Amino acid sequence: MAAPRRLPFVTTLHGTDITLVGSNRSYLPITKFSIEQSDGVTAISRYLLNQTIKEFDISAPSKSFPIS
Repeated sequence: MAAPRRLPFVTTLHGTDITLVGSNRSYLPITKFSIEQSDGVTAISRYLLNQTIKEFDISAPSKSFPIS
């Protein structure tokens, strides 16, 4: 049998990620944590990716890659 392996965890940003947190800041810590702990982050646009990095003060933006 093959040795167990860890599967990567990828988060996709759709837009509500920012608007939901914007309307209820209590979601900010868990959303920020989830983004930063992801192995990769995709976004529907470069604008959304940049806004997310700015609004959430993402510490590891190099793991992010946008899909336009």
